[in-house]
Amino acid sequence: MNRRALLTAGVLLFAGCTNRPDGDETAETPDTTTTAPPSASDRTTDVAEDILIRVTNNTSGTRTVHLTVNRDGETHVEKSVTLDADASSYVDPEITETGDYELAIETDAGRTHRRPFDVEDYDLGMGSNLIVVADTDSIRVLMEE
Repeated sequence: MNRRALLTAGVLLFAGCTNRPDGDETAETPDTTTTAPPSASDRTTDVAEDILIRVTNNTSGTRTVHLTVNRDGETHVEKSVTLDADASSYVDPEITETGDYELAIETDAGRTHRRPFDVEDYDLGMGSNLIVVADTDSIRVLMEE
C-alpha cells in the first residue's frame, strides 16, 4: 500500500470522531490564558460581527498596553489592558461605522506604534480584527480579515 492511500484511509477512518469514548458528549473547557471576545448582546447597532482588537503580551513579564482608536483626527475610544506573560485578551474598539481610523499603541515599557486602517462594509459584516503583539523590543500590528 502506498503512503498516499494509507494517509487517505487514516483520515477517512477518523473523520467525524468527535465524541468521547465513554459516550459523554459534554465538552471540557481547556485551561487557556486567552480572554474570550466580548459579547455583542449590548450592541444596538446593525453590525453583523464585532470588530475586535486581540492584544497579546509576547514578553516574559506583565505588560500594560494602552490603545487609542482615532477617527477623523478625533479620539474614538481609549482602552488599556494589563496582561501576564504570554497572555492575550480581546478589546472592543466600538467601531460601528465605515471610515478611516488609526490605532495608536503604547506599552508601559515606552514602546509606541501607530497603524492607520480603514473599515469598509465587508469589515463590519465579517468582523475583521486587528491583532497587536507586544514583543520585548517591538510592537507588531496585523489585520485579520
